[in-house]
Amino acid sequence: MGERRDGHPEYDHERFFRRDPALLADPYPAYRRLREDGAVLRLEGPPHGPPWVNAWHVFGYQEIAAGLRDDRFSALRPMAGMQLERFGIDPETPEARFFWSMQAQTMLTMDAPDHTRLRGLSLKAFTPRVVEGMRDAIHLDVNQLLDQAESRSEATLDVMASLASPLPAIVIARLLGIPEDDWPSFKRWSDGLIGFNITQEKIENFYTLGQYLLACIAERRRNPADDLISGLIAARDRDDALSEEELVGQCVILLVGGHETTTYALGNAVYRLLSDPPLWTRLPEIPIEGAVEELLRFDSPFQALSRRAQSTMQISDQQIAAGDTVWFWIAAGNHDQTRFYEPETLNLERKDNRHLSFGMGPHYCLGAVLARLELQIALMTLRTRYPSLRLDTDAVVWKQDGAIRGPAFLPVRTS
Repeated sequence: MGERRDGHPEYDHERFFRRDPALLADPYPAYRRLREDGAVLRLEGPPHGPPWVNAWHVFGYQEIAAGLRDDRFSALRPMAGMQLERFGIDPETPEARFFWSMQAQTMLTMDAPDHTRLRGLSLKAFTPRVVEGMRDAIHLDVNQLLDQAESRSEATLDVMASLASPLPAIVIARLLGIPEDDWPSFKRWSDGLIGFNITQEKIENFYTLGQYLLACIAERRRNPADDLISGLIAARDRDDALSEEELVGQCVILLVGGHETTTYALGNAVYRLLSDPPLWTRLPEIPIEGAVEELLRFDSPFQALSRRAQSTMQISDQQIAAGDTVWFWIAAGNHDQTRFYEPETLNLERKDNRHLSFGMGPHYCLGAVLARLELQIALMTLRTRYPSLRLDTDAVVWKQDGAIRGPAFLPVRTS
């Protein structure tokens, strides 16, 4: 159990973060209560406990937005200090050592100037012009996946397994140059790598994915292609713009980060639209770009981001010490009534919708433009093909992890 420093009632952090299925299915009442207690709270716990104890938690929109832009908060926090021994994992195995070594080699755990350097190497693959050029291929991918689902002639269709899970993986794998025959294996290895929960299977999958990418890199050195992996290799070999370890780390984070959050964003969006059938009916009448922004605000796939304070500073009425871990709960900020009018209402025509779901500041999501396009195409294609789509509500299963929010299983009926 943890407690506020000011003596307020204790909070069951295990329930809050990952244990209570009811809370994972609907965390927003809890976020509202925590935000009302204060935009910034301290959670105390035992030494060497999980990373969310002995840390600050920020729930207010303005405080989160300012914190994510503030360069006094460092992204240098390998998995927020989680110790593998806590999860029954031997940290000295090759798989575990690889897992930890890669944590320090990605944009997610770097500050400027290294973060700026590595981000710049990948940015050209995610410009609006390049992403728009993917539109026809993504549309074809969506229809092919739905055709495959229909061919199975099942009474219900699982949106997650049939569309939300494979689509973003296919798109990012193609962008990086992963051979099509390897897409199923890549998807299996990379699923579930983001989140609070660490398992032996996750460590082993991470290692297998890394070894596979090393082989891909070796192949691309022999036979360069028009893909992002080849571009990163050229920067490494020609300009010495990144180390060999950084090269592998960038490929890992682009593959994993490029699909898992979009998977749950799409699952969340379909769930919300079908939970309110008039919204599904009206979807073609509403500009899809604005509708997607509101769906992202209402259900952010990433619930929180962590940072470390590099100096003593003030957030709201709390003093943060240098070295303290701070969790910015972006999903709570997206429901802050001081920033959004009637935040608990899903308003697909909402204006002034500067949500936090892609972050803010220097670590703003590199693939935001691509994720938006995938969501827009997938939702409109689903609506066109299945105007009478409806939930099989009794069977919705939510992902059991506090860091990533979304359905693990989302069955629907197409007629």
